[in-house]
Amino acid sequence: MRNTGVELTLITNNLDSKDFQWVTNFNIAHNRNRIISLYNNNDKVLGTETIRRVGEDANTLYLVRWAGVDPRDGSPMWYDLRGNITKVFDLNNRVAVGSTNPDFFGGITNTVSYRQFSLSALVYYSVGGYGFSGLRRNSESDGLYIFDKNQSRNQLDRWREEGDLALSPKLMYGISSSSSRNSTRFVHKKTNLRLQNVSLNYRLPEKIAGKLRLQNFSAYLQADNVGFWTPYQSRKDRNTYKNSFSPYPLERVISFGLVAGI
Repeated sequence: MRNTGVELTLITNNLDSKDFQWVTNFNIAHNRNRIISLYNNNDKVLGTETIRRVGEDANTLYLVRWAGVDPRDGSPMWYDLRGNITKVFDLNNRVAVGSTNPDFFGGITNTVSYRQFSLSALVYYSVGGYGFSGLRRNSESDGLYIFDKNQSRNQLDRWREEGDLALSPKLMYGISSSSSRNSTRFVHKKTNLRLQNVSLNYRLPEKIAGKLRLQNFSAYLQADNVGFWTPYQSRKDRNTYKNSFSPYPLERVISFGLVAGI
């Protein structure tokens, strides 16, 4: 396997005066890998989601393509290898549908200081790449796990009568129509923006700290896991995708602290 990539870090002093400073730290990375050879050049399928194939990324998704819901009877539909619609789920119709690796990713930190106060914010970003959500597969089971596992609100947009243009197939309790089997139905783009940390700090002037027999003294208030955004939310799809990026929601943490140097 051949790995290639480039990373760039840029630090800028946007404003610098006696009382006010603004510094930005920006980094970006682009990494790629390609499988050069395999034993006997045989493809290696890992489970039912990914494939190792010469010339492809090592993290290539390998899935049956989802074709939606038949408005006539609410049945799930897929595409076969030739691109024709079929109502029969067949693993032999799996194709390479993209890599889980992002096109590029990185972070941006802005720090603004005014006299004894400083405010910083850290943002992570990731652009491109695809993710398969096993959590979404189980929570959109079309009735198979409706009494066993919590279900997505997307199940509200299900087929009920002929002519419905529904997001989810008809509900069938305890019966598998193969609609919840691994397919591109549960694949999402991974582009996202995450406000990871916001921190406000106050540093006591050295003269005052000295009178208190301290070398330095500061207080801070910070919040972690502040916000998470993707460009893919829509009224049609009620899933916010937050749980697709992480199996469990990240807790927002707010903390306060005092730091003293003796």
